[in-house]
Amino acid sequence: MTTSWVLREGDTDLQEIDFRAAVNIASDSSADVVWIEVTPDELVDLVPRLGFHHQAIEDAVKAADGLSEAAQRTKLDRFDTHVFLYLFMASLDPDSGELSLSEIPAFVSPKFVVVVDRARPYDFDILLARWRESPSLLKFGVPTLLYGLIDLVIDSHLETVDLLAEAVDEMEDDLFNFSSE
Repeated sequence: MTTSWVLREGDTDLQEIDFRAAVNIASDSSADVVWIEVTPDELVDLVPRLGFHHQAIEDAVKAADGLSEAAQRTKLDRFDTHVFLYLFMASLDPDSGELSLSEIPAFVSPKFVVVVDRARPYDFDILLARWRESPSLLKFGVPTLLYGLIDLVIDSHLETVDLLAEAVDEMEDDLFNFSSE
């Protein structure tokens, strides 16, 4: 399901809107900005309206295993009308020890953030709550929306590193535990 939110000029909160209205705002001349989550198929349909670069489209829709050599790397590509970000959320399953990276391709312009949603690796309610925690920052529009996403991604990396450190500590304890039982 596509999720779209608008931040109207002068507002300090976002409102959910339908996909078509969000695309219209993304391509109009108003000062309103939008957050749009799309599937890879919907993304291809946006190209004529929002003018995404063909290489960025290819990178965004390409299915990749975040841990394989064929996967994209974290990057930011600049184009005339937008930038393309490729981010990864990180997580570690404490039971299996499996590390996973989940892709977040995003297109960003002064009017919009368009995220290609494969399986939404982040909790959107947490992201929305972060935006709403600082309503005075929402006046900055897209930079605030993007900051919220990047902050969530960085937090996932820090949490994963903390879990890895705990796992290493446990292994060290097991390895060097010489108590006679």
